[in-house]
Parts: sequence; structure tokens; C-alpha cells
Amino acid sequence: MALQLNAASGYDDVYWTNVLKKVQTVIQDSTSYGNIYIAPQVQNTAAQSIRIWSTNSFSVTLKETEWTRLYEVNICLYMITQNRSERFYKTFYEQSEILYQIMVNNDSVDGALGWYNGQVDDIIYNDLNEIEFAVDGLNKASFNFSCYVTRATTGTIIL
Repeated sequence: MALQLNAASGYDDVYWTNVLKKVQTVIQDSTSYGNIYIAPQVQNTAAQSIRIWSTNSFSVTLKETEWTRLYEVNICLYMITQNRSERFYKTFYEQSEILYQIMVNNDSVDGALGWYNGQVDDIIYNDLNEIEFAVDGLNKASFNFSCYVTRATTGTIIL
């Protein structure tokens, strides 16, 4: 029988609900981007979109009554154009900086299983993988965001 994710069982889907979906919400609440999605590869060929995906999760602390994990998320800004003018690049770099600053400014999120000590890595421009390279006119700004979540357990963790 599969584990049940709910408060009564004591199990939570922290990565999806409390990290990935919260990153998506933080970006949606701070921008007018309409195409913000969670997926492992580029899926949207709109003129501008943001892809969010999980990369790693590590246990930092595991005690009998609580745990702390480090969660890592990759955030990619995609902009597609056939006219790579100076004006386009100005907008592209501005939008990547805005996205970067949104995540820097949200180094912690309150609430049940909110994250803290959020860190943003350097922005990497136009490092396209094979699938992204096949999208004509695609430009990409990518960075990693990492944060910690601590959860007091409802039961005892057997070490």
C-alpha cells in the first residue's frame, strides 16, 4: 500500500508543495509572466517563459523528532526571438536580473514548512542543452536556488 501524504499520516510532499510550488508562487506574485511551469525540460515555446525544476535534496539534520533538508531548484528564463537586436538583449538581461533579485529578496518564506537561508547562484546565459538548442531563436538565463526546510515530525524517526 502506498504512503498517504497528509497531516494525519505524518507525511508531507515537501519538495513539490513547499519548495517548487512556493517558488512558482513567489515568481507569479512578483511578475506578470504568464508561462511559469514546473518541468524537467523546456516545454513552452511562448515568447517568454520560466521553467522550474528540482535538482537535488540532501538531509542535513535527522533527529528523532525533526529533520532539516537542503533543497536545490533550477530556474530558467526562456525568451524566444528571431530578431536578436540590442533592444532584445537589453530586455533579456533586465528580465533575468529581475528574476534573480526576486529570489534573492525571498531568501525565506513563512508558513508551515516555509524555507529559510535561501541562496541564489550565478546567472548562466545561453548554456543550452540538446533539446533547448533545437528550439529556434531560444535564449536562456539559468540559475540555481537552494534553501533549507525543517520539519518537526508527528512521530518518532527511528535512527
